[in-house]
Amino acid sequence: MPGMTGLQLAGAVAAERPGTVILLSTGYAEIPSNERSSLPRLSKPFDQAALAKAIEAAMREDEPSGSIVAFRPKSA
Repeated sequence: MPGMTGLQLAGAVAAERPGTVILLSTGYAEIPSNERSSLPRLSKPFDQAALAKAIEAAMREDEPSGSIVAFRPKSA
């Protein structure tokens, strides 16, 4: 994501697709106070079980939205 932080990307996604569930994953120990967010956060490193748990929790918190975005890899 050259030129933007994860929080900036999350803000852009939220502006374009309100209701999209966003989970921040970061290796930074501390997010600067001027960039803090109420978004759920998963600190790196993490294992598959922690990722699954964080996704389940984030989806549960935002269940009523009904906004599902399918991501499919581009064909080569």
